[in-house]
Amino acid sequence: DSPGAMRCYAAALREDPVNLGALLGLAKAYEKMGLLTLAEAHYRRLLGLRDEPGIWVQLGNVLLQMGRSDEAKQAYARAGPDQPEPYNNLGRVAMLSGRPEEGLELFRKAARLAPNNPDILLNLAEALEGEGRGEEAFEVLRRALAISPRSEAGARLEARYAAWLRENPESATLANDLGAIYHERGMLEEARAWYGRALALDPGLAGVLANLVLRACDLDRVEEAEALWARMAERGEPPPPQVLRWLEGRDQSSPATQR
Repeated sequence: DSPGAMRCYAAALREDPVNLGALLGLAKAYEKMGLLTLAEAHYRRLLGLRDEPGIWVQLGNVLLQMGRSDEAKQAYARAGPDQPEPYNNLGRVAMLSGRPEEGLELFRKAARLAPNNPDILLNLAEALEGEGRGEEAFEVLRRALAISPRSEAGARLEARYAAWLRENPESATLANDLGAIYHERGMLEEARAWYGRALALDPGLAGVLANLVLRACDLDRVEEAEALWARMAERGEPPPPQVLRWLEGRDQSSPATQR
């Protein structure tokens, strides 16, 4: 979308006025620059050449940004009922317009069509929470986190667990769950700290030693991993397969093995 790219698109159109790639490139560039009238014109020109659902969706997005929601709905309708983006975008409009029930239903439709889209799931979770459906919102956030660990879902789940722990500071289960959230987000030191707190609160909590030994492996802390593994053996808990593979890999790369 640089000026140079736009010049290339314009030159391509001068040579071939029906160059679909150049038309689409210009339309997207104009939209990104906020030149929505020009973007609309290019999307409509594209649709005159090729009637595709994705182009109708993009036209609808531009019309929605221009405040022409009725026309946007008509464009989205032309895209067909199996496109998730229109439902998601119209859901946001409904929420901003003070129609939360309508927004929630639109987000549900979008999520049914795109169950692995973290942005749609985040919108759905927010709408559910606004309607007082906290447990359902929580499950949706967990799904979003599993799909995209770096998404906003992780931060929102972390905040929720932190609030619950302030109310229940002795809950080993909550501490263990927060460790799992940090782990999914790639924050291994934080995960290790919360798993350690869970173990201190309840040494018999199922799974917490396995979580700790795995984090020790992730952080390449050999002595810590071996000590935790020994505790698991004392309790009759089998070590996670990942631990065995990790230790085998270390043995093979040791100087003694290489000789």
